[in-house]
Amino acid sequence: MKKASFLKKQIYRSLLTDLKNNIDVTTMPQIKADRLIDLFCTYLANYTDVKRVNDIDDHCIEGYLKYLTENHKRLGMNLKEIKISMQLLEEALEMKIDQSLVDFSLSNTSLWNKL
Repeated sequence: MKKASFLKKQIYRSLLTDLKNNIDVTTMPQIKADRLIDLFCTYLANYTDVKRVNDIDDHCIEGYLKYLTENHKRLGMNLKEIKISMQLLEEALEMKIDQSLVDFSLSNTSLWNKL
């Protein structure tokens, strides 16, 4: 295994463990929450320089939302799952995500213009 792949896998596992510990899944099945968190950690490990949960900021969340919307067919995700993913991240990260990133109404032009 290449060193870069090994490091990405370590970062992924560390982020996944930390985020799963922060989730209280009462509104959705555990397997769905696990899949959404797994996808986010995979994104962070492969496409960002984030190494710890504390490094995650609004810029990372915005990039992830763009990633989801551009790759939703390949990922097998619909708009409802993307919205749930954003809400789950808000809970797992214990931070308030910019309201324009969690409002998927057609009148939210700031979101749709960014995408």
